[in-house]
Amino acid sequence: MADVEEKENFIASATHKKPKQSASLVTDVLLKSARLEKEDINSCVKKTLQKAEEVKAEVLQAIYKEYTFDEFLDFCNSTFEMNWNVNNLLTEIQNVFGRLKSTVEGPLDAAAHEHGDLVKQLRETEAIAELLKRLHKIHEALDAFPGELNKAAYYNAAKLVQSVKELLSDLPKAGQEGRIFIALREEWGRQKAQLTATLERVWTKSIAWTTPTTASLDNSQGHLKTQLKLDPTGCSMSNVLQAMEALGILEKRFRVFGKKLVQFIFRPITLFPSLKPQVDKTKQEITTVSFAKESGKKIIDPALLYSKFSEILVILRNFFEGSRKEDDEMSEELNVSSSSLFAKLGEYIWPDLSETIIKECLKKSVPNTSAQLEKYQDVIKTTEEFETKLVSIGLVPEGTNNLTSYVKDVGIHFGNKKCQDLLVRARDLMKDDIHNTVLVDRKKDKAVLQSLGDIKKALSDNKKGVKHEPLQRDPANTLSKFTFCLPSCRISESTEKLMNLAYETLIEATQSTPQCAIQLFYSVRNMFELYCNVVPTYHQQHLSKLPQLSALHHNNCMYIAHHLLTLGHQFRSKLPEPLNQSVATFVDLVPTIRHMGEKCFLEQLRKQRSNLLEVVQGNKGFANVHEDEKGLQVEKSMKQILHLLTNLGKVWNGILPVDIYCQALGALFDDVLQNIASEVTQLEDISAEEAHQLHSLLSILVERGSEIFQNVQEANSESAENSWDLCTVVPHWIRYKELIAILEASLQDIVDRWADGKGPLAHECSAQEVRGLIRALFQNTDRRAAVLAKIKPVQT
Repeated sequence: MADVEEKENFIASATHKKPKQSASLVTDVLLKSARLEKEDINSCVKKTLQKAEEVKAEVLQAIYKEYTFDEFLDFCNSTFEMNWNVNNLLTEIQNVFGRLKSTVEGPLDAAAHEHGDLVKQLRETEAIAELLKRLHKIHEALDAFPGELNKAAYYNAAKLVQSVKELLSDLPKAGQEGRIFIALREEWGRQKAQLTATLERVWTKSIAWTTPTTASLDNSQGHLKTQLKLDPTGCSMSNVLQAMEALGILEKRFRVFGKKLVQFIFRPITLFPSLKPQVDKTKQEITTVSFAKESGKKIIDPALLYSKFSEILVILRNFFEGSRKEDDEMSEELNVSSSSLFAKLGEYIWPDLSETIIKECLKKSVPNTSAQLEKYQDVIKTTEEFETKLVSIGLVPEGTNNLTSYVKDVGIHFGNKKCQDLLVRARDLMKDDIHNTVLVDRKKDKAVLQSLGDIKKALSDNKKGVKHEPLQRDPANTLSKFTFCLPSCRISESTEKLMNLAYETLIEATQSTPQCAIQLFYSVRNMFELYCNVVPTYHQQHLSKLPQLSALHHNNCMYIAHHLLTLGHQFRSKLPEPLNQSVATFVDLVPTIRHMGEKCFLEQLRKQRSNLLEVVQGNKGFANVHEDEKGLQVEKSMKQILHLLTNLGKVWNGILPVDIYCQALGALFDDVLQNIASEVTQLEDISAEEAHQLHSLLSILVERGSEIFQNVQEANSESAENSWDLCTVVPHWIRYKELIAILEASLQDIVDRWADGKGPLAHECSAQEVRGLIRALFQNTDRRAAVLAKIKPVQT
């Protein structure tokens, strides 16, 4: 016991601590050992950091000398020694870090302030080591690049360039080592440019075009000069493509190549069926694609087109993916990447190629008849097979069905094509000459027919020139035969053809599929809407200048409107839903078309009225007509009026319906008579000689006015259906005759015709007008005053 206590006192005195009963010699030894270990680590870390700085300086100096080209040195031995120093330094750092972590890390967490400097130095050492590792990798990649490029291993060289780019991206661009990093980046840029230029040169050598001039692209003969030469000798195209993809220059090349491929290979094959692809292959595996010309090919067949395209696409796939022995030895990764790159080419050519196929081939192959539509299944089948092959060769991704979707909708395209052809035919008819006419009457009126059989027979008979009789019904249950009858007149031949086209189209709609029927029905509606826009615009000049054409246009519009009233009703029951539910109608177009015809004819009437009134007003009144010069002028104007009206009568005779003819000419004649009467009633003084002369001149229109309607009288005598009266169509005819009678009447005659406001004169003229004429014609006498007193306004 005494010895133990003595030892404890010794230890306590050595450590300047109070003696503890629980202390032991083992604990004291371990503490001293840890302190010595810590001092050893501090020393080791400092030595390692110093060594790292030395190695870093050597590495940077060596890299700077090599990549700045200041002088030529042999760096084989120094590089080996430098690599050994870096690896030895890394091993030593790892050992120190391991020792520090196992023995010191715990106490460091508890007392970081005692070991902060140590940790900081260690982190700096690690950063230097990481920088040296990165520089070592960059040096290895840059050093390996020339060898890969010389071996034509372009993909490996591209991967080295990209790896150096990634390693350089995290290096600082400033600092003490800035010049070193700039030298490395310059070397990387030089190698990348060298590789890019090499790849561009290989691409240009491997793919060579011979193309025709732009002026010769519109004919098949010019495309015979087109030639595409594919030369894979000396390199693997898949390797080239992979390298270009890695460098980011493939997209531009594929875009230009794809555009040329469509423009000079695929599009000419589609546009010119006589062109046939011709493929020549040499022993050196050089493939040349050109064109030869076939005879007798005018219409492109989709199946034949697909065959030509498949042949060219397979050649391109084999060329880009490689068929040489060394290609078979490539890694699986490279083969997969090559396939994906051929699909990338498809991304650039397929949109334009599919659009060209649809627009220039499939659209033109859509059937024109229902019989051809049933045979279209063969085209659908070959189209599906073609797209399946495109997927199998890797040009397009799985699920691509642009062409198949189009051909499967052939029913819709069939309807669209029919509608388009219909509108084209209709537009051509609308642009035909209007003056070629045909007579229409109740015997050719299809608007009164109800059954489709009758309508078909009427159309057939119309082409043969046969007239059909209207339906015979029980007279007790029918209206008059004139209730809904188109009056006899002449219309343009093109308008009759247009109406027949509408009937034929609607008959076809009743025999078509529901979708096609709806399209055809609305195409007929569009046809008449097109009529409202095309005819007035296209024939505007002739319609405004030529009275006959304006009358024909009026008849055309009335003819169309007449048939549109019943057109929907005639076909509604045979059309599919919803057309058979009161939707199939054209009645809403009737007011527009009628107004169009009326407007044109009324404008012509206004123009003719202006011409006639201009002749009347050219006399500058009817005073002094007893003078020779003035009398001759008035006589000339009267004859000119008759001439103008007679010519209009000849132009419109047989064109307009009788009632419209009479109303139009009567309105013009009535305006002339009314204007002359107004001029005469304004005269204040008329001598006896002047009154006699004025009576003679004004009587010219009375004597020859009936000649204007002579043709109507002849037509009226032939047909009991038309009845007209001159006094009805010329309201001022009686007034004009009464006015002439006053000019040579005595005062008593005037009083007798007035008859206290009940005679014919009182019916046509006002009391003021009669009194004015009496004052102008007779001298101021008691008798005149007595007569004036008897002419009083009529009390109504």
